[in-house]
Amino acid sequence: MTTKAVLGIVCALTLGASPLVGAVQVPFLEGTLSLQTPSRSSARPEPARLDANWWQYFEAGGAELEQRVAETRQWLDAFLAGLPADIAEAARPVVTRIQANLRALPEARARPSPEPPLAQAYAQHYTVSQLLDIVGRLSGERTTLAAERIDAASAEKAVRAARGHVDTLLAAYLALAPGDPERSLRGLEIMADRSALALAEERLRIDRAALSAHEALVNQLAQEQVVAAERLAAMETDPARLDAELQQARNQWQQAHEQFIGAQGRALSVVGEDLQSRTLALYRQQQVVSAAVAQAIALARLVRLQAERHLVGLLLDASDSDTAALHARLAQWQGELADIRQQSVIWAGASARERDRASERLASAVGMSGAGPSRFDLTNLFNEDRLTLAQQTLVALQRLEIGLAQAEQVVQLLDSELGYREGRLRDWLARAGLALRQFWETALGWAGESLFKIAGIPVTMLGLLRITLILFVAWWVSHGLRRALKRAGERRDSATQALFYTIGRLSHYLIIILGLMIGLTSIGFDFTNFALVAGAVILGVGFGLRAILFNFVAGLILLVDRSLKVGDFIELDSGLAGEVQAINMRSTLIRTNDDVDIVVPNSEFINAKIVNWTLEEGPRRIHVPFRVAYGSDIERVRQVALEVADRLPYTAKERTSGVWLVDFGENSLDYELVVWITPAAVKRPGAVYAAYKGEIETILRKYGIEVPIPQRDLRLRSGFEAEEREPMPGRWVSGIGKKPGPAD
Repeated sequence: MTTKAVLGIVCALTLGASPLVGAVQVPFLEGTLSLQTPSRSSARPEPARLDANWWQYFEAGGAELEQRVAETRQWLDAFLAGLPADIAEAARPVVTRIQANLRALPEARARPSPEPPLAQAYAQHYTVSQLLDIVGRLSGERTTLAAERIDAASAEKAVRAARGHVDTLLAAYLALAPGDPERSLRGLEIMADRSALALAEERLRIDRAALSAHEALVNQLAQEQVVAAERLAAMETDPARLDAELQQARNQWQQAHEQFIGAQGRALSVVGEDLQSRTLALYRQQQVVSAAVAQAIALARLVRLQAERHLVGLLLDASDSDTAALHARLAQWQGELADIRQQSVIWAGASARERDRASERLASAVGMSGAGPSRFDLTNLFNEDRLTLAQQTLVALQRLEIGLAQAEQVVQLLDSELGYREGRLRDWLARAGLALRQFWETALGWAGESLFKIAGIPVTMLGLLRITLILFVAWWVSHGLRRALKRAGERRDSATQALFYTIGRLSHYLIIILGLMIGLTSIGFDFTNFALVAGAVILGVGFGLRAILFNFVAGLILLVDRSLKVGDFIELDSGLAGEVQAINMRSTLIRTNDDVDIVVPNSEFINAKIVNWTLEEGPRRIHVPFRVAYGSDIERVRQVALEVADRLPYTAKERTSGVWLVDFGENSLDYELVVWITPAAVKRPGAVYAAYKGEIETILRKYGIEVPIPQRDLRLRSGFEAEEREPMPGRWVSGIGKKPGPAD
């Protein structure tokens, strides 16, 4: 058997499992094998004996389908006549549905699908009016296409749901026993639902084809719009016509604007909390929305005509407009159209909600009265007017969409034509300049919005920038003044330097406070109420920032009191010692001799005792202790120690040093070298003490003066020998941790 024959048998078996009728000729060796496929579609379906493929009976077409439908309808009449009266009464509506669906099925299947539009022949030239007609048609067709897509999606969803419902019913039907009396009624329901599903599928087929044809039409119109924009031309009569239409459009916009203002006034005049007043207020608000839509339609038309007038002038080479001004007008028109498009979404949502609410109110009024709304009930009349006006507004919004599309198209064409005639570079420069101006205007508008309030005065971002700039200028002035004072102080002594530092620091605080006051005044802050505001601020600071305020005041006291100044070498109770580097607003910076910077709060210098080694300029006296052995020559020791004072550079030569015998120690004579050191040496106490002690030790060794070492004499009392000869019972006498044994 050849491969072709095997494939033929497989196909035959597959077809044999299908419900189609027919014979299959399969190649077998040198001849053919005829296989007759079984069929389930040739038998008319009966409600009590439906199978899984019963609908295949109605899959025929043309005259055969009409004949099968007619036979089935006659059989159903006979079937209904043969049922008992009670069962026939329940089955009659279902049979009627089946017959109606089957009667409509041939016509539905014979209905041809919509064909796509024929290819469009494009003209050689298009006027602006013709282009706008194409744009209007395209906008309307796109709106309709969007609605058709939504309807088609809903229809597909409904068909899928109906198909699943029929399958569920059929599964339950097939699970019943063949002799079950319920099979007939359930079979009728399945036939009714399946025939209705067939009609829905045919409608869906038509809708899909219509949707496809509509999409082709939209694509064709879009392509024609592109071609028309490329082949655009103008007529000599267009400027005069457009001037007349422009004047008419300005008048219409003015009237629409006045009507909008009037509608706003009427809406604000409605007062009252009863149901009738609230309904009237809603109706007036819808009137405002409707008037706003009418004003937007007039504005879109006015923008379109203005742009079209300039475009026609460019096409006829008769435009004398300034290109920079025209770019600005283009940006203005684009912004206006964008605002209208954004607002149209809001208006559409509000009108749709009003339509639904008014419908609900009217429906509830009908439900409560059992009849239509009373013509004498003002609330119902207002609801009827709300419903009508909301529907009219939604229709007007569709016209607005077409007008916006036309205006945007003309503005875009004018922009392109202007860029083409100016050249790429000039067009790019014009666009860049316009973008910068728009950005600057937008930034100024955003910066002018209120952020918060201070004492009832609104503060904007622009005001904050102004305050920041003034504070920066104040800081810059203060910084320059402090640098000048520092340079002036460097040429003088340390006391004058500290004075200049204090003046610079106090000037810094004063200039910053003055700059802050000027900045607050620039945004409208009134300092006539400063005492009240300052009292509130101080009260808040007193509770929330007490420690910071205390340290700030302490810093001011230190600067004014001058008991502590920059360059002083100080020592705190905690043992911290170092040179003052800076006195800041909150703390003071101290640098130790190990070049370690330590930040100390200013309040520590107010509350604690401080040793200021350099409060007044001049030498300071220190006491350097040393010891010698008993028997050393006192005069010799004094001379040697004074020689140490003379040799070291830390000693102030203008003051007299001395050597004091201060104590008789246990094994030494205790001396102190009392020496006056220079102001520079005062700031290095550790190094100075180390230098003096090292030099004393060196010179004492040089001259043979003994430095004693602590000694102790240990005297043992008598009696230990007897204890060793007569040990006490239980006492350890030899070894460590060992008790005497029997041999001991």
